[in-house]
Amino acid sequence: MVEVGNFKIGGAIAWMMWMFVHLMSLVGFRNRFMTFINWTKNYFSSDRGMRLIIREFDLTEVKRRRKREMEAEKSK
Repeated sequence: MVEVGNFKIGGAIAWMMWMFVHLMSLVGFRNRFMTFINWTKNYFSSDRGMRLIIREFDLTEVKRRRKREMEAEKSK
């Protein structure tokens, strides 16, 4: 999922955008090319189950948990 402001997109297009952004952050054409080849090889040869996102990530729950932990630390 790609979220930029009110713009949200998912699926294959979001994955390609993620890949493009991360490849462009690498220095040098050879590094980008070899990383792309490595990702492509791993995509087709690795276990597909490893690419599954099992549950939805809830940021609000993480924030609540961190807040409770910080309050517990203060009360010690």
